[in-house]
Amino acid sequence: MTERSKENQLYVAIYEIPPQQLFILVETTIEMEKEEGCIMLNEGYSLCFAEMQDIDSWLKMIEIVRDNFPGLETTEKMDGYRQTVIKNIKRETALCVKYDNEIVGAMIFSYHSQCLSCMAVHPKHRRQGIASAMIGKMISLFPNDVDISVITFREGDIRGIAPRPLYKKFGFEEDELVIEFEYPEQKFILYRKGRRNN
Repeated sequence: MTERSKENQLYVAIYEIPPQQLFILVETTIEMEKEEGCIMLNEGYSLCFAEMQDIDSWLKMIEIVRDNFPGLETTEKMDGYRQTVIKNIKRETALCVKYDNEIVGAMIFSYHSQCLSCMAVHPKHRRQGIASAMIGKMISLFPNDVDISVITFREGDIRGIAPRPLYKKFGFEEDELVIEFEYPEQKFILYRKGRRNN
């Protein structure tokens, strides 16, 4: 068995284990990333920190899914989003998954706000473990005692059919109902090491 196939088996195995054990396995992939520049997933997919040369590919993918994301409805808002992506690329808080050198998965997160800010996967590349890979990588980058939040769609919203169970799989719990970009949503929180305040 080659070293690369061993890496692929290790990363695919992440999706089959409980979330509390996920963090240990994700940490073992970090050394691979330092050597290769990216973490190889399966079937030609690779997970990387986005770089400035990725911006056009990133925005091309977001254009395809923008109707599913409140706050990206107009050209002006997309221009603002472009600047947000650039800022996060420079901060190394923008992750992407590539296939044939094109971005098919994108995530922005924040160490300061301790949150997953936004995540999207190309419709033709869903159910390939892309979102799970990005979430797992993001979690591994935070200290173990930091809670992480994400805003997603409310129960009963058709847009929430996929993301809500995905976040719950990683241990995120439902929290307060919120309004973002004039759209009803809900906060989820991943409480680390049993730090939840009752």
